[in-house]
Amino acid sequence: MALLAPTGSGLRRRSGTDVARLVIALLAVIAMGFAYGASPYVFGAVAGWIYPVPHVLSWLVTTLWFVGSIGVMVLMVLVIVVARRFEILRDLAAALAVSWLACVVIQSGLGVTLGLPSDAAVKFSGFDLGFPAVLVALTAGICIAAKPYLSRPLQRLIEINLALLIVTGFVYGAGLPFSLVAGIGVGWGAAALTHLLFGAPVAIPTADEVSDLLEELHITSGSVKSVPYQQWGLSRFVADHESGRTLRISLYSRDARQSQLFAKIYRNIMYRSDVAPFALTRVQQIEHEAYVTLLAQRAAPGRTSELMATEILGPSREAVVVSNSPDGVLLHELLDSGQTPTREAISSVASTVKLLHEHQIAHGSIDFDHIVVDGDRAGLVNFDGGAGNADDESLNRDVAALLVTASLALGADEAIPAVMDQLGIDAVVRALPLLETAALPAGLKAALRRSKNHKLLKEVREKGAEAAGVDVPDVQQLGRFSLSKLIVAGGSVLGLYALVGVLLKSAQSASIIAHASLPWVIATAVAAVLTFVAAASATLGTIPGTLPLWPLILLEVSNTFTALTFTGAVTATRIRFFQRQGMSSTVAVTSGALGGAASWTAKIVLVLISIPFALGKINVHDLVKTSGGKGIHLNWTLILSIVVLVIVILGIAIWVAFKVPKSRAAIESKVRPKYEETKGHVKELAHKPSKLVEMFGGQAASQLLTAIALGTALEGFGHHLGLGVIFIVIVVGALLGAIAPVPGGMGVVEAGTILGLKACGIPADAAVAAVFVQRLFTGYLPPVAGWLALMVLRHKDEL
Repeated sequence: MALLAPTGSGLRRRSGTDVARLVIALLAVIAMGFAYGASPYVFGAVAGWIYPVPHVLSWLVTTLWFVGSIGVMVLMVLVIVVARRFEILRDLAAALAVSWLACVVIQSGLGVTLGLPSDAAVKFSGFDLGFPAVLVALTAGICIAAKPYLSRPLQRLIEINLALLIVTGFVYGAGLPFSLVAGIGVGWGAAALTHLLFGAPVAIPTADEVSDLLEELHITSGSVKSVPYQQWGLSRFVADHESGRTLRISLYSRDARQSQLFAKIYRNIMYRSDVAPFALTRVQQIEHEAYVTLLAQRAAPGRTSELMATEILGPSREAVVVSNSPDGVLLHELLDSGQTPTREAISSVASTVKLLHEHQIAHGSIDFDHIVVDGDRAGLVNFDGGAGNADDESLNRDVAALLVTASLALGADEAIPAVMDQLGIDAVVRALPLLETAALPAGLKAALRRSKNHKLLKEVREKGAEAAGVDVPDVQQLGRFSLSKLIVAGGSVLGLYALVGVLLKSAQSASIIAHASLPWVIATAVAAVLTFVAAASATLGTIPGTLPLWPLILLEVSNTFTALTFTGAVTATRIRFFQRQGMSSTVAVTSGALGGAASWTAKIVLVLISIPFALGKINVHDLVKTSGGKGIHLNWTLILSIVVLVIVILGIAIWVAFKVPKSRAAIESKVRPKYEETKGHVKELAHKPSKLVEMFGGQAASQLLTAIALGTALEGFGHHLGLGVIFIVIVVGALLGAIAPVPGGMGVVEAGTILGLKACGIPADAAVAAVFVQRLFTGYLPPVAGWLALMVLRHKDEL
């Protein structure tokens, strides 16, 4: 179809240029946002002059506006549907969704009019003052996302339409110029993000175009085809040479420089050391590859690529490097055909690496796409990631990449001795700490992911150490960030934000403490601290083995902070802690579940014991009445219906899970082993009475100490209640806090406890004061100590 561009090779990839576009779009929207407040002064007079347009022209402006926005979006979809290029619709839908979501976020967070002066509505009467212009953003998002697939004339028409849309939108009253330009920026950024997520056929020339470039270099070749796995910003092709050998073509488009620049920036941010080369221009890029190829050709003749030509040519001024490959096929082609390389082939490529390293040359990208295998011989091709006069870390990374590549292809038991025989024990030992994902080339990381062998790096490290006769070394931490560090940092930000409210409440409590009896305040603090000791003892009773009590106390204290961050943080922290102690994640989860069950069992037992002591002490009518004085009426029919519905849905879900073959297989392979491990854990605890005493006794002591803390706080203000009554009041407050969507139940627990104390006849001012003192030591200060405990555990490598 004439409106769409040729499919070319049909390959998609992510472009460094799209990163630049996303950054520029973000900066443009921010700039327009800052400038938007000046709109009344910049466009006020002009708006009054052009709007509203004369009636005789209003139909034309309206038509131009809707055709240029909604009409163009409909046209894009129709063109793609008629051409049956349905895969493009996903990109358009994603760009549309991102554009709309960005507008919603901006308007929800900063206000629809972005703080325009109050007189703006009068000065721009009839205008849509929203920022950014939503319809323009949606149009720009769809059009720019579709651009790579459109013919060049249609691309130019799209660009002209977006420019006219700003003028037409202002005249029509759809928005102010700064808002309309911001809409273009939002759509541009959304399209760039879409291309980064899904890739786009940007800067990937066709085989015919590459064949024409070879003719300009006076190189006679047969059929040209692209390689299956393309690098970011670099296009690779292969062709048959008249000599019978394979030509390998590296083609650096205009996008290559931006791609390499952003890749370099990313690596320097994410990793402590980056040995990958960097060139500022395409000329420098091809010069670098040509130079390293010549060095390798001289160091290992016949085993590496031989440089044939390098030039910048073609209408798009493409930078081209052409090399002649050693005989054979790429390792990935050999594996795809169902064959495996011989041990001699692995030894051959290892000897090639040894020759290069003797001349301080690092390849930098050893993987399935850079090793050529011909029977028992193997060589290396494509030196764009290589380095002459390489440092020791670059050489060690080469060995690590070779070990992983060979182990994926042949198995660690065969690969490690083959590599070690050629490179020597010392070279392998130096590479073992670099057997981590961050040290591997991008292509090898992708191959490792595709293999789904998540334990391979650990296996190679252990077997390599065994073959070398050394202890298994620690992994060299190349990444500046890790998932655990990012989670802790994000959790700390959320937790510290929540702590602002906590500290404000602490300040209120501090002023109240001045009127309390100091000895009783100290007693409250001691009781609150002892609750964590009791909780740690209860946790100790939920695990089969034994652990020092102090780390468990720190864990319980840290939970008061992690509970403020996000759902599941406490469970994740527990799992990490127990794994560091040599226990499985199942034990950690089971421990938490048993602790929760023991806690509720202890509460129920203590409540049953407390009820006789509380009878006649609590005015139930005062406890259940609302602020308006009306009683609480529960619709038991509705509650029962909901319970039955939940049970039915769970039953259907379980039935389907066991009937569907894939679900049943997953249950058998993943759930059943966990169930058996959990059952064994519970059985082991059941045969140890001391563990049951620790578990239930610790939970009961923790509950009683919390109630004692409230009782001592009451004594500090000259009031007292029996422990049974106080425990009932504590349970009421805890239940209200548990069902409230507030981190740690802040505010809700206090309200429920104060309500309970008032129902027991405690004056309102004393109830409020006592609860604030008790919560100071049980709810407000513990998260502060929890953050410190979390840092201590991390410092001691126990998290």
